[in-house]
Amino acid sequence: MAASGQEVMFARRLSPALRLTFWVALSLLVIVLDSRLDSLGWLRSGLASALYPVQVATRAPLQWLETMGGFFVRHGELLAENRRMAVELRDARAKLLLQTQLAQENAHLRALLSLRRSSPHKLVAVRVIAESNDPFSQRVEIDKGARDGFKAGWPVVDEHGLVGQITRVYPLSSEVSLITDRAEVVPVQDLRSGLRLLLYGTGAGVELRYLSQGVDVKPGDRLATSGLDGVYPAGVPVAWVRRVTTYTSTPYLGIDCVSFAGVDSGRTFFVVVPGETKP
Repeated sequence: MAASGQEVMFARRLSPALRLTFWVALSLLVIVLDSRLDSLGWLRSGLASALYPVQVATRAPLQWLETMGGFFVRHGELLAENRRMAVELRDARAKLLLQTQLAQENAHLRALLSLRRSSPHKLVAVRVIAESNDPFSQRVEIDKGARDGFKAGWPVVDEHGLVGQITRVYPLSSEVSLITDRAEVVPVQDLRSGLRLLLYGTGAGVELRYLSQGVDVKPGDRLATSGLDGVYPAGVPVAWVRRVTTYTSTPYLGIDCVSFAGVDSGRTFFVVVPGETKP
């Protein structure tokens, strides 16, 4: 027993050099067999299948970082593009609005010029410089006054019809009461029926009052100044009849009208100089 234990204890093993040579030779043999005969394809497939989840797990953080980085880059680019497009859209809208306003102003001025050429009366162009702060009055202030020879009572018109009359004159400006003012009453004539009527301002529009049921006034009728008051020249368009209402509680009709002139929107008007005609 002792002898056999000593034999095992002192049994000789391969030297490291021989083991290295053995493994190198075995590796070369395996490489040659695999390259020539593809004898280890099954082993590579198995190892690839076994290691695939590990590869996916190791690549996942990098792919997630790349995805998130791309998302933030695209998000930033989209935000910058949206801001740029919003600025361009705002500028385009502002330019379009300005062009529209200029076109409307040019059309208005051309119409005023045409009226000035065709009117037999002497017309003086004025601009609105202020509006009344009183919600119960419809008045504006124009940029000419006593220095220009203006007087109270002179009519004011635009290219569509009667605007109102000058009620107060200051050295450098004048106050114009619009036909929609509650204190204004304009003698008019229905151009269809020939009836002479009175048009009253309501504070928001104009209407015919105190007309009994059965009077010959119809929606669509056009009203012009009759010239009977000595203030407004005859024949100036004033308003058209929008609605005629019959009430059971009163013998009078409700007749709502719409003024032709731009009393609420016009910025340039003409003052009619009474008693003077163009040469």
